[in-house]
Amino acid sequence: MKRIFAFAGLILALTSPALAECEKFTVPYAGTAIMQFCLWEPDGTGFKVDASCESSTDNLIIKDQAAQTTSENCFVDEGSCYSITIDATDTTVKTGTIMLVDDDNLWLDKCITYLTYGHASSYFGASVKADVVAALTTDTYGELSAVPGSTPTILEMLQWVYQLMKFKLTQTSTTATAFKDNGSTPLGTSTTSDDGSTFTRGEYN
Repeated sequence: MKRIFAFAGLILALTSPALAECEKFTVPYAGTAIMQFCLWEPDGTGFKVDASCESSTDNLIIKDQAAQTTSENCFVDEGSCYSITIDATDTTVKTGTIMLVDDDNLWLDKCITYLTYGHASSYFGASVKADVVAALTTDTYGELSAVPGSTPTILEMLQWVYQLMKFKLTQTSTTATAFKDNGSTPLGTSTTSDDGSTFTRGEYN
């Protein structure tokens, strides 16, 4: 019986919100962000809906693995959950972790991690837009080595259409052949037929 209770206690501990991973947010580098979150009752059975941030000591922060300090801003009660605002003081970093710890144990400790974007020094590097533009206008891609399958990526779809339009194609009375860039290596073939009224091209393989 003791083993049963011990096992049940272990399951409850492992599923407790207190042991959950830090809640994660992405925020603009050197910008202002509002992060919304919920707190749990001390026993972990429901949300804590009347918590108050009594002082900045309730908010601890670690920025880029530096020493732990107190955060400038307390969290704000939004009704059922809460929000906390961070500005350039806290976001001119790659990563930050905020820990909401109440000395009186009125709620379960809360962990919030944020990752910055939109700057060369941010966690995600330069802006997503710049990365997308580079992928479309600067980066180059090799030709397909085989006909894409039934669940291709977007890149494979585009590359397939490009190669069909640009590279050599041959057609006999029964077979269409798409070639690679060298003009001699077949990429794929398709069976074709014509009964006098309907021309049919089969799937490329």
